[in-house]
Amino acid sequence: MKYTITTLLFAASALSYADTPAPAAPPTQEWLNQHANDPLPPLHAAAQAGNAEECRRLIAEGANVNAPSLPSPTEGEQGFGETPLMIAAEKGCDDVCRILLEAGADPNTTTLYELTTPLLLAARHGHASTCRLLLAHGADPDAGTRTISTPLMLAALYGHTEVCRLLLAAEVQDTEMTDRWGDTALALAIRGIPDTPACRSTLQVLLNAGVDPNSGLPAAIATNDLESCRALLAAGADPTAPDDDDTTPLELAQAAGHTAIVELLSAHKPSPATDEEEEEELLSYAQMAEVLCGESTRLQLVFSHPAEGINYNFTGGEPRTRRHSPCSTFKIAAALLALEHGVLDPHHSVKKWNGQTYARDEWNRDMDFESAFRSSCVWYFRSLVDDLAAKLGPDALSAALAKLGYGNADISDFAGKLNTYTADPTLMGFWLNSSLLISPAEQVQLMQHIFGEDSPYSPTTLATLKRAMLVSDSRPGIRIYGKTGTGGIGSRLTDGWFVGFADTPEGPIYFCVHLQNPASSSGVSGLQAKQILFAALRDYLPEGLYDESADTSDVSADVDASPAAQETPAPDTSLPPLHAAAAAGDSATCRSLLDAGAEVNASADSDDQDEEGQSIGETPLMLAAQEGHTETCRLLISAGAEVNAFTRTADTPLMMAAMNGHPATCALLLECGARVRDVDRWGNSALHYAIGNCINDVFDTPTCMALVTCLIKAGAPVNLPNNEDATPIDLAADLGDSDILQLLLDTQQAAASTPAE
Repeated sequence: MKYTITTLLFAASALSYADTPAPAAPPTQEWLNQHANDPLPPLHAAAQAGNAEECRRLIAEGANVNAPSLPSPTEGEQGFGETPLMIAAEKGCDDVCRILLEAGADPNTTTLYELTTPLLLAARHGHASTCRLLLAHGADPDAGTRTISTPLMLAALYGHTEVCRLLLAAEVQDTEMTDRWGDTALALAIRGIPDTPACRSTLQVLLNAGVDPNSGLPAAIATNDLESCRALLAAGADPTAPDDDDTTPLELAQAAGHTAIVELLSAHKPSPATDEEEEEELLSYAQMAEVLCGESTRLQLVFSHPAEGINYNFTGGEPRTRRHSPCSTFKIAAALLALEHGVLDPHHSVKKWNGQTYARDEWNRDMDFESAFRSSCVWYFRSLVDDLAAKLGPDALSAALAKLGYGNADISDFAGKLNTYTADPTLMGFWLNSSLLISPAEQVQLMQHIFGEDSPYSPTTLATLKRAMLVSDSRPGIRIYGKTGTGGIGSRLTDGWFVGFADTPEGPIYFCVHLQNPASSSGVSGLQAKQILFAALRDYLPEGLYDESADTSDVSADVDASPAAQETPAPDTSLPPLHAAAAAGDSATCRSLLDAGAEVNASADSDDQDEEGQSIGETPLMLAAQEGHTETCRLLISAGAEVNAFTRTADTPLMMAAMNGHPATCALLLECGARVRDVDRWGNSALHYAIGNCINDVFDTPTCMALVTCLIKAGAPVNLPNNEDATPIDLAADLGDSDILQLLLDTQQAAASTPAE
């Protein structure tokens, strides 16, 4: 016989069915031998060959579309009684299926013994279009085999993600049904598929549909699948929930000796249910989202404070594990992998501009890593990801993302061609409205994995990332690190992200805010997500710790959705227009104002005052340097800004950049002629301020080291006393950082041993 049905389950041939009643007795060997050479009926043969015209002719001549065939004596015993529709469905011949269905073929007919249906066969082989056709003609999505394997189970087992989506959309009645061996569809997705992005995608589709994540933990533990365990925990699985034998997943992992899984389950703390007051507070953020972005805006707010054992997961009605395009928030992971694999050197990170004119003016120049990160420069990160893939290979890059737990880790659309808003290959990527997807819960897990106490990454990598991610450094006792992301379709901005963590005296708080509103007329952006996060921090942190008036968040534009779309921070209306634009890092507005005749060296009154309460009078360059807007500084200097201008208290742009922890800005100013030996009214140089603010914990030691190195290379005096006779060496000794102190002492010794010219 030419055709045999494929065995449905991976171990079916080795199992006994004696305890499962069959609707009809299986054929005997004698009967099978008697009919072994029966020819395949003509309509079955035409269906097997995929010959639609022959099928149509035979049906017109009266062929029975529901006639069963006979099995061979050695193969397909469990598939006894296949119809032409079953044969066509298994092969994925949609034209033949359509002809048979229109001629009256029963989409729910079963084989006589195993109870296999056409839909089961199409699902098993991943024929999504065939499944769609059968469902449209009334196929039962819940019909199961004799071993209680449903179409959803088979699609999950073989990793057919699109088929799973179709079946779930067809409203499968019981997603928690178990087969004869006690496995749910979720467990089969874990057991039956190799550790590939396709497996993660199938697993996530099921979790997004609301299947019980606890049903997958035993399978993940049995297969020692750490990443599946991580995804299940993110979806709310409880490692302490006992099974029917009163054994918990944690106990299963311990018994199996899977150390990494034991550590993961032991460290996991389930989110406590919020009380009515907390729920009301969370709902207020949803209302805030609608005020900012329009009605029907969906808010997802994930907020984790491990030291306090507190986790909030407000989903606004969406599944908490629903994934979205990460947009610019992917730059955190991209930078991490590039740093760890030696593709990105933070001290030599400049990439040459290709000369192409982009809508974002600050992208139209050579860029270093920090300026590219803060301005969310897509062409820079497109180039960086290309370099990373060239070194690792696409498969290894995908595996690295999977190891990070980065959503579906799907980089299959590497060039980003699914992204329809631009044809410019330098502005496209798998992380921009394309194949890579991640949920807010996974974003928070990623932040905790990277920056938590048990981070496996090098101190240099973490310091470089934190320096780029620092968005606020002026509050006493709290520093906020994060990355915005904005995405959409065409010129319509529909998604906004803010992802990161806050260092507080009460331990780090990891967060993610995601906003989505496809119908918004005003647009959705990462800046609005950031506003909601700051409101949540204000409400959560103890009174007095969070001083909203001190907010100096970096509000640099971050729009990935369209090359033409731009976010411009709201200017400080208390300052002249050019000063306000410079303080906000709005280079485009600065250029327009300068072209219109604005005075680049004008001083203006600001909130900064001397000890007598008088405004110190800052120039636009000083304000840009103070905020670390390196590219805006470059623009102002090219327009004639005086790099050594000073305020009424003799502060210079270099001092302001140094005292606020901006090494890249200091380097630019020095390159453009800033005097490193200048001192202010109190005798402090830029080096004094760089070290002094480390003492006061204004910024971290790696930032201080970068500043000190930059200034010393430019000739900053290490023995220059201020008005209180304190030298930079004295300050470094007070700081207690041996590396910085040694650097200064080495510089002093080198200067002493150099003969005078």
